[in-house]
Amino acid sequence: LADLCRDAYKRLDTVKVMQLLNGQRNLSGMDMRRLDLSNIDFRGASMYRARADEAMLFDAVLSGQNTNLQHASFCQAKAARASFVQALAQKADFGKAELSDAKFCGAMLAEASFVEAVAPNAD
Repeated sequence: LADLCRDAYKRLDTVKVMQLLNGQRNLSGMDMRRLDLSNIDFRGASMYRARADEAMLFDAVLSGQNTNLQHASFCQAKAARASFVQALAQKADFGKAELSDAKFCGAMLAEASFVEAVAPNAD
């Protein structure tokens, strides 16, 4: 029960995500599972340990040296054409994610997981 309450407290909707991005840009530990986050600019945001499983991230911008995706979960996310260029994504989980044409150039991906991810034309 405690886990369910904690998860509910951290659950966001798309409007709340936008409000946080326009303010402090801290999405650390937040639950964004199954949200449509397509075309959103996350540059400079902290998504440390955030959960974006099954989220739609088409054309999203999650790039830049100040973008913290460490330990974040993007399992089964739909992230075609998303940019993760130079992002800090150590230990991030992209398991079963759809990453066609995604950009990862210069991203810090030490110990990141891409088990069963589909990434045609990604770089």
